[in-house]
Amino acid sequence: MQATGENGRILNSPDITIKKKTIAGLDIVRMEFLTGDSVRLSWVDEKRSDTMIYFLVVEEKDGDTFAGIYTREKYWQYPLTRTATLSIGLDNPPPLYTSMEYTAKLVVVDFDGWVSTLDCKTFTYSTQ
Repeated sequence: MQATGENGRILNSPDITIKKKTIAGLDIVRMEFLTGDSVRLSWVDEKRSDTMIYFLVVEEKDGDTFAGIYTREKYWQYPLTRTATLSIGLDNPPPLYTSMEYTAKLVVVDFDGWVSTLDCKTFTYSTQ
């Protein structure tokens, strides 16, 4: 897979493959609701592989993607797409609305293109 970064740099990655050893549903994604329409998503690295990159998508209830990012960090703050290694989708994702349901999907990819971990967490945005 190949993509062009914001600075024009070409980014390459191996083909990404889900194998029988892929673990799903470990409940590793965490949410911290911040002021405004922001949420900090973080996750624990299961150390099952030599992680190359994390891919995270935030979707609304109907499956429309609000943001998709690649990052080497173990956290990301929605909607700050410019802080990610690579952002796909909108430069300025729409705000999250109180009491609306969203889904965060995390894919952990190792250096040989193996998806070692998949996680999906549904959450209702709250500013409490």
